[in-house]
Amino acid sequence: GTDVHEIQRIVRDGVVTREGKVAGGRGGFGPYQIGYGAIVPKQGECANLFVTFALSASHTAFASIRMEPVFMVTSQSAATAACLAIDEQIPVQDVPYEQLQTRLLADGQVLQWEPISGADD
Repeated sequence: GTDVHEIQRIVRDGVVTREGKVAGGRGGFGPYQIGYGAIVPKQGECANLFVTFALSASHTAFASIRMEPVFMVTSQSAATAACLAIDEQIPVQDVPYEQLQTRLLADGQVLQWEPISGADD
């Protein structure tokens, strides 16, 4: 979920508005995927760089991305991709996603959220 806190409550015309509140309610949003392209620069901008913290995202998405479990996933993915790039002697932007996906799944990485049937959200 997102980790956005309201800045203040404002009363306008008798209605309380929570400034800075984003949609999603108390339960927030469910897990979502982050594309590999979010942690590597575009081809030609820079080679062999991973950005697992200040990655490409809107300010709203970053409110969720900035949580530690996400950094564990993006960092494990970057480390695995780095190993593949070194082995193949290619820039990290050229690592085939299918090869990265296979290795991450073999290592136990969760790449797609599968809700448990009958469990509460």
